[in-house]
Amino acid sequence: MTRKFFLAAVVTAPLALSACGGAPSGDALNNYRDGAKVTGTAGANWTEAEIRSNAFGVVCSGDGEKVTDLVVEKDSEGTIKFSATCVK
Repeated sequence: MTRKFFLAAVVTAPLALSACGGAPSGDALNNYRDGAKVTGTAGANWTEAEIRSNAFGVVCSGDGEKVTDLVVEKDSEGTIKFSATCVK
């Protein structure tokens, strides 16, 4: 029984880890919102300028919301991380 459990853990652990993280695909854009605070990532096909210029639609999607405290950073692999606060 122990041997079967060990084999299952060895086979499934890398699959689980690969599904959990890593850079988003090139066109992907992911937003995570908690109250007024928004954080997210964008794939390498996005530019920092696109995130900044489309921040109202991309970052803050609420009716009449405005973006404040926008921070956009691109890493060496091209993935963009951003954060902002949405206010009315």
